[in-house]
Amino acid sequence: LEQVVPNTFLPLTMPRPALAEPLPTLLDRTVIMQLHNELGESTPGLVLELIDLFIADGPATIQVLSHALADNQLLLMQRTAHTLKSTSLQLGAHLLATHCGRLEAWTSTEHVAERGTHMQQIQLVYTQTEHALQVMRAELEG
Repeated sequence: LEQVVPNTFLPLTMPRPALAEPLPTLLDRTVIMQLHNELGESTPGLVLELIDLFIADGPATIQVLSHALADNQLLLMQRTAHTLKSTSLQLGAHLLATHCGRLEAWTSTEHVAERGTHMQQIQLVYTQTEHALQVMRAELEG
């Protein structure tokens, strides 16, 4: 038997490839509720106003990013992605912030295709985030 199957030990488990880091949630409701609790007592409409501003400014910001990508204006793309990342984090939109951070990082490389991929993700996730914020706004208002 040892001639057919050599007497060697194989590991019982094979090493696993590194898993990609899981993506954050679309909208962390606790961030908005914390803002509402901290700011709501003195100015109850402030959180609603922050949501409204984010939703109102979002399409123009996405358009600036899209044009900056098309025109290869890296500095404008980097600054706009950074701004959208920051405002997204303030409202708990962690997934959008993650994609903006990735685009921001890719502006310093020569990989144009990856920038386009991140831009597409930002556009998709922004739409989902906007809807989630509108639902959250309605809950806070009602």
